Amino acid sequence: MAVAFGIKIYAVGFIGSSNADVDEPTLIRLANGTRGQYYRATNEAQLEAIYSEIDMLEPSYTKNKAYVYVDIFYIPLLISLLLLIAGMGVYVIKK
Repeated sequence: MAVAFGIKIYAVGFIGSSNADVDEPTLIRLANGTRGQYYRATNEAQLEAIYSEIDMLEPSYTKNKAYVYVDIFYIPLLISLLLLIAGMGVYVIKK
């Protein structure tokens, strides 16, 4: 399914101090089948290096929207003040 959508899989096998079993042949087949790559890491430094390499191979493009908040409270305030002044003017004229 990943191949159909043009998605590359970069598989990372992390074999730390626990000597956990990692099915490397399957990870290699998975990565090669999607035109990706398999990486093997045995410590955190190698893992960080692998992540950095993958970031360089596949840059992420994001659309950042910037919102600018403008206080517009002064518009209703100005209208209210103008109406108040107009109302006071009408009151003075009627007197």
